[in-house]
Amino acid sequence: MASKIEETSATFVMYSGSEIRPIGKTRLQVINQKNLKKCNVEFMIVKENCNSVLGARASQQMKLLQMISANIFEVKNKHTVPVSQQPLSPEWLMTEYPDVFKGVGTLPGILHLEIDKSVPPVQLPVRRIPRQPEARD
Repeated sequence: MASKIEETSATFVMYSGSEIRPIGKTRLQVINQKNLKKCNVEFMIVKENCNSVLGARASQQMKLLQMISANIFEVKNKHTVPVSQQPLSPEWLMTEYPDVFKGVGTLPGILHLEIDKSVPPVQLPVRRIPRQPEARD
C-alpha cells in the first residue's frame, strides 16, 4: 500500500546553521524485528542524502528504549528545596556547589568582558561531544 505524501512547513536546522526543507511528510508502519512491536511513525522526506533519525517517542513505543522514571532525580540543595525554586545567584551557586569552582579550569581573579552593543548577540547550537577512540590492546 502506497502512503500519501503530505505537505509540511517544517524546516530542519543543522549544526552548521544550514537548513533543510522537507518536500513532504508521510506516516509509515515500522516493526521492531526483535520483538515484532509495530508502531506508526511520521517521516519527513528530504531530497538531501541524510541519515534517518528515529525520535524518542517512536523508539519508546517500539520498545527500543525504555525510560525508567525512578532513575530520574531532581537536584535539591541541603535544605531539600528544589533548585528551580532557588535564586540562581553566583553566590548561591558557589556556596551550594563549591567543588565545581575549585581546581583545573578555574581562572584567578575577577573576569571583566567588554561588549560591543552594536553587534547583535548570536545563540549557537549545542555541539556534539566527540566520540572517544576505542582503546587498542
